[in-house]
Amino acid sequence: MLQLVKKIDFRFQCSSTALGVGNFGETGDNANYDVFDGERWTNQYVLDEQSVAEIAGIELIGPISPAGERDKLEYVRLRIDGEEYKHCNFNEMMAPPFSAYEANSNPFFGGAVRIGDKYEALPHSFCHNIGVPMLLGGDPTEAVPKVGPGMKISVEVGAPKAAEGGAAISNDFIVRLSVVQCRTTEMFKKLGEFYGWLGGNSISQDFKFMDLEENGDVAEYSVQKTVEMAENGAFTLDNWTELYGGLDARKPYIYPYIRYANNAAATTTNEEYVFTKTGSKVLHDEQELDWNFGKGEALKLQHIGVSPAEHQRYTRVYIQGRDSNPWSWTPDGAHNEFPMPLERTSPPYHYKGPASLGRGLIVWNTKANIGIKDDGTSIPAWAAPPTRGATVAVWGKEYKFY
Repeated sequence: MLQLVKKIDFRFQCSSTALGVGNFGETGDNANYDVFDGERWTNQYVLDEQSVAEIAGIELIGPISPAGERDKLEYVRLRIDGEEYKHCNFNEMMAPPFSAYEANSNPFFGGAVRIGDKYEALPHSFCHNIGVPMLLGGDPTEAVPKVGPGMKISVEVGAPKAAEGGAAISNDFIVRLSVVQCRTTEMFKKLGEFYGWLGGNSISQDFKFMDLEENGDVAEYSVQKTVEMAENGAFTLDNWTELYGGLDARKPYIYPYIRYANNAAATTTNEEYVFTKTGSKVLHDEQELDWNFGKGEALKLQHIGVSPAEHQRYTRVYIQGRDSNPWSWTPDGAHNEFPMPLERTSPPYHYKGPASLGRGLIVWNTKANIGIKDDGTSIPAWAAPPTRGATVAVWGKEYKFY
């Protein structure tokens, strides 16, 4: 078998062991936080010493309260061999599960990849809201998280502090990962040759980064990089995690960039509210949507989702130096141009989000931010229901060139 495509369920039975307000929990912390390895429920999921894997996507099933509202999660994060994967920070509305019943136009299920002159379909229910994996024909620049031989895959979830709208989580939920595995160097070589990313013992990481909107001009930066899969003349899978998305990748590198922000303060009526730590507009580094980059680092924003507050009217991505930074219409209702993948209440409606940003918005050698604007009535700071504020989420890639 060239590759094994599977879904792995990480179960948090919070009805038995609640996740306290402001606390976090990880698979294996107790008997009620476990994982189904394909045969049985156990306390950990570990690759054997001849296998590698990529984690393409996250689906979240629950938690939903008896009142029909999704429990607020501070974060859902991967942990790879004990190390936090800080590049992906999901909340309760960003990772819908596949549904056979609802009309789901989410861009992160199924699809196809180009193999030579033909297209190969991805599994219909396969989730790739992190990226399309190389082991299924995806481009290396998708930078999907890599898991090396003998490494453990785990999930960590956090509940917000009470002051940030959090409460103890006592409803069960499952974090479902879409994973692709390949076993043995022989199968790995065949797979790499079939998809075209392996040449001999080397995997090319070359790419050209382009910004088509730099002050009316085109800017580009070429990267030439190769990861050798051989040591002392012998092919090894141990270097798999040095590829883009792997925790051992060295500059220049690419990682996923997935995060969300809540407004930590009330908006000033009819003025732009920027999700920045300046002035405590957001409270956590991983919620900041305010950037100032030189030539050595960049960001490509590919999708955006907004869960608007009652009095929200507009959202925009502002990039300094562009001829125009238009506002998009994002009211609380069906006319929201940037829908979030999930609604906050149950039934678990799936929307058409997140919205694609076309070829992507580039933040490079400039300043940029994401801002919202109210309709003349202030949007309250994020707090406990029913006074929820606004949520903005983004999906993209981050680059470090040198």
